[in-house]
Amino acid sequence: MTGVDPKKMVNFYKENCPSASEATKVSGIGNLIPGMTIDDFLFDPCGYSMNGVSKTVPGGYMTIHVTPEPEFSYVSFETNIHHKNYKDLIKRVVKLFGPKQFVVTFFSSEGKPFIEFEEDQTERSYYDDYYVEDLQVCRLPGYDLTYALFNRFPS
Repeated sequence: MTGVDPKKMVNFYKENCPSASEATKVSGIGNLIPGMTIDDFLFDPCGYSMNGVSKTVPGGYMTIHVTPEPEFSYVSFETNIHHKNYKDLIKRVVKLFGPKQFVVTFFSSEGKPFIEFEEDQTERSYYDDYYVEDLQVCRLPGYDLTYALFNRFPS
């Protein structure tokens, strides 16, 4: 995610949030995927990193890294935990950070697409304020890779 909302980045500056655990809590990161043991770090003067290990899914994890400076703001999110609705998870992640642009890369078993696109949909809007600018699907031996670039609609 790039062009992240500066108002949502205030929690990742040490002058505004004295501890990593507080940043995790007030930003909403701690609620993204329930049942995680979180190891987080708040950098001085700014920046944030966390790794979460699932208490219920063997080998399940999530990781987030935040660079909050407005000139080059960036957030990454990754998980390997299965979800019935990835669109909902992505929507919650995007809502937490409010980026101008984000990329989704999704690996799946062959024949199980990440996003169902309707051929006749002209706006190609799948997340409230975002549209798909680019979509690529690579069929590889044993799995598929979907890449989608989303941009926020102009306000």
